[in-house]
Amino acid sequence: MADRYGLEEKALLSCWQWRGHRPRHDGGGLRADAEVLLDAAGRRALAEVSGVEEEVLARALPSWGREDSKLTAEDGAARAV
Repeated sequence: MADRYGLEEKALLSCWQWRGHRPRHDGGGLRADAEVLLDAAGRRALAEVSGVEEEVLARALPSWGREDSKLTAEDGAARAV
């Protein structure tokens, strides 16, 4: 996704506070097909960064509305797991 929008991966990943670790293959390499869950602030941040409306992202991304207990916070920061 970062490449598609002309961003460095680090710049895109820094938009969210991450909970958990990036999934890896058995050999140790990072998986490119891992699922990402975003809280409401994280979903808004993705829509802003990509310039794609949340309704469109909700249709395109199967896990768009899924929640996870690791995402719960009161400070309004965008979170991902």
